[in-house]
Amino acid sequence: MHRLFTSLLLIALPGVAVAQTDDSITLVMFLHGMIGFFGALSLVVFVAGFLIYITRLGTERREDGIKVMEKGFTIMMVVILCVAVLYWVR
Repeated sequence: MHRLFTSLLLIALPGVAVAQTDDSITLVMFLHGMIGFFGALSLVVFVAGFLIYITRLGTERREDGIKVMEKGFTIMMVVILCVAVLYWVR
């Protein structure tokens, strides 16, 4: 009985390992997609803040553009950190 259980286990384990690999690859691809999306979003936010800063250069409200650029830069730093963690875990 023990020999039968061992042989069945050895036959089934490679299938389980492949299934786990497929799930982890799917998760990694999803995370790369999300990182790409938020990276593009951070660039759009930064450029929008820069345009606000340039258009309000002579006024007192140009700090609004700086605040938007800071938010875009912060998002970009978080995205870079997420990329580093993803490659480190992988």
